[in-house]
Amino acid sequence: MSEMYGRKEGMDYVLNKLKEKNRPLNIVEIGSIREKGNIQGDGYSTVAWALLQKERPGTEITTLDINPDASKLCQSELDKMVPNHDVNIINAEGFTFLWNNKKLFQRNKIDMIYLDAMNDPIFHMDCFGLCYYNEMLAMDAIIFIDDLGLKTQSIDMWMHGRAGWKKTQLGRQLIFEREHETDSS
Repeated sequence: MSEMYGRKEGMDYVLNKLKEKNRPLNIVEIGSIREKGNIQGDGYSTVAWALLQKERPGTEITTLDINPDASKLCQSELDKMVPNHDVNIINAEGFTFLWNNKKLFQRNKIDMIYLDAMNDPIFHMDCFGLCYYNEMLAMDAIIFIDDLGLKTQSIDMWMHGRAGWKKTQLGRQLIFEREHETDSS
């Protein structure tokens, strides 16, 4: 499924991790399709989440984009590629939406947040920090950050000292997963 997204290794890794959870999921994606037909380039990850949603009834997906044209394009492409999907596409700035919906996400924890907007590590850290400090993340949450290339130093520095997170870097993608304590008894 993910070979069409141009970021095969990272997408496959995250999709497999999400499938292992074996429950309805809450996925938040910040950033959507910016260019029609640019399947190898950007935004079509929403299709992957929608296909996962079809396999996993009860899964909630929220896709946010600040650009109204991108939100409309995402809706149109998703309607064509995954008929009868239940993805909630919202034209909103990601950090502000998360801030305004803290209480919702404190009740319905985020299983995976996909940060694919602005390609700005500071923005990604702000979104991650908001979710982290306001207890909006599930205990086994995944933070999936795309398009960072070599700009990972600031995120690495920010994450240093936040025990319990495992980092995986696959090309331009960073994936943080909460590590679990093992019972030694």
